[in-house]
Amino acid sequence: MIVLSLTTYCAISQTALVDSVTCIPNSILRNAIKQIETGKVVKEELLLTKKSVSLLQNSLTIKDSVIASYQRSEADYKNIYTNAKIQMIDLNSLIANERAIGKIYMLDARKQKKLKWVYAISGIAVGYFIVHK
Repeated sequence: MIVLSLTTYCAISQTALVDSVTCIPNSILRNAIKQIETGKVVKEELLLTKKSVSLLQNSLTIKDSVIASYQRSEADYKNIYTNAKIQMIDLNSLIANERAIGKIYMLDARKQKKLKWVYAISGIAVGYFIVHK
């Protein structure tokens, strides 16, 4: 490369009608080679940057899908929790109703017990009055 950059090269013009030789100074050639190499490096950097952007977009898409999945799971768990709370309220009201029904039956049973004694005493009293009349 050092040998190439220190010498002057002759080129044949491909567009000219007559064969002609054009001499290009070394400094211009060196400058052109530098620009070509710089362009290749920049092109490689651009390709790598595009790949990096693509990978980051894919990663972001995956993260968004994971977040959406967690949000759906959270919504499902909230629904389950809400339904469980509603069921607990319903069961508590059912227990309260059963206790109230139990109290009513207990009061009714006591009333029936008392009525049994009242009927027994009144039957004895009626029998006594019938016999002693």
